[in-house]
Amino acid sequence: MATLIAGLVLFLGIHSLSIVNEPLRNRLQASLGEGPFKGLYSVIALIGLVLIVVGYGAARLEPTVLYTPPGAAASGPTTPDSSVSAAVCCVPAGPYQNHAQAPDAGCGETLGPGAPAGQRHAA
Repeated sequence: MATLIAGLVLFLGIHSLSIVNEPLRNRLQASLGEGPFKGLYSVIALIGLVLIVVGYGAARLEPTVLYTPPGAAASGPTTPDSSVSAAVCCVPAGPYQNHAQAPDAGCGETLGPGAPAGQRHAA
């Protein structure tokens, strides 16, 4: 894992040089010359890339748990409930659909601004 992290730091660090500290990059390019600067830049990036590949291969052989979501233990028992909820929305309406009302709705009352103007009630 340390090899992977070192490779990432090298590769991303050299590519972020102009973002983080452009004056330093310009000074290095002026002191080394354009060709040698590009060569050094390429060698560092290549070393970083090789370290990433080698480190990734080693990290796959010894997996490390970096993060466990807080609700991971509770997600298993709740999966059947969500499956039933998802299936219910796809079921066609039954013969009693017109008789179903919200528990707080009175007979003939409408709920909310979508109702015709004469039938709205104050919230």
